[in-house]
Amino acid sequence: MEEPQIIVGILSGKEIEFSFPESFTTPDGTKVSGAQKAVYREEKIYWSGKEYDELIFYPQPNAGIFFELKDVTIGINFHWERTDVKQGAAMANRDLGLLDPAIADAIIRACEELRAGKLEVFVIT
Repeated sequence: MEEPQIIVGILSGKEIEFSFPESFTTPDGTKVSGAQKAVYREEKIYWSGKEYDELIFYPQPNAGIFFELKDVTIGINFHWERTDVKQGAAMANRDLGLLDPAIADAIIRACEELRAGKLEVFVIT
C-alpha cells in the first residue's frame, strides 16, 4: 500500500513553528520530534541550521501521522478548511489501518455534507 502524503505550503509569513508529537524522518534519515521552527528568507527555507528549497518530513512506520502548526491563522473559510483537515486525516488513518473504515467513511461523509451546506450544525473536535 502506498503511503498517503500530506503537503503543507506556507503562502505568507516569514517563519512557522510546528511540533511532531511522534518521530518523523527527513529524506536524509534525520529523525525529528518535538517543537520545530522553520524560517523563510531569500527564497530559501532554514531549519535546524541548514538551508532547503523544500522541507519534507515522513512519519515513522506504524506511528501516528499528525503534527501541530502553531499560531496559524486559518482565515475567513475556517470551518470549510477545517473539514478538509479532518477529512484528510480520516482518509489517511483509514488507509493505514489506524481507523475503522466505517468510522472514517462517516467522518468523510459528514465533511462533504458540511461543505455542501447540507448540515447547519456540526462540531468537529
